[in-house]
Amino acid sequence: MAVAVTVTVTKEADTSTPRTWRSVVVLVAWLVACVAPFVVGLVIPYYVNGLDALPLAELTSGAHDPKDLWPQGSGRGWVDLAAGLSLSLAPLGVMAVGGLSALAVVQEFGTFPQSRRAARPVAVALLLVALTVAALLIWSATPMASALVSWRLD
Repeated sequence: MAVAVTVTVTKEADTSTPRTWRSVVVLVAWLVACVAPFVVGLVIPYYVNGLDALPLAELTSGAHDPKDLWPQGSGRGWVDLAAGLSLSLAPLGVMAVGGLSALAVVQEFGTFPQSRRAARPVAVALLLVALTVAALLIWSATPMASALVSWRLD
């Protein structure tokens, strides 16, 4: 008893849809939503209270407690909420946006050698998003960023 097996190899058509401006807008909106609480809760109070004139060592010493500084009154709770959200939301969200934009850039630029075409504007915009995320992550490792977080948590 003989059994004949026929194997047919077919090349699948590329079913991936090209990136659109919607992809860029979603990633930028997500990035802004992650960074905005950090700016509202830490950066703006830092500059409004004149703490930028202090050495970073004095800022992190605990001598300038955030609860004793601007803002006072009804807006205080919103700024505190933004600061609290930013300490967890900003790093995780920025890294997620960075990963997704980097993946999209690799997929977009990976098709160029076969198609022999110039970079699409959407691919360039995705690359700019990825570079912005890289700059934010590099900034987060600076003494300034560490001092802001330490000041806020103190």
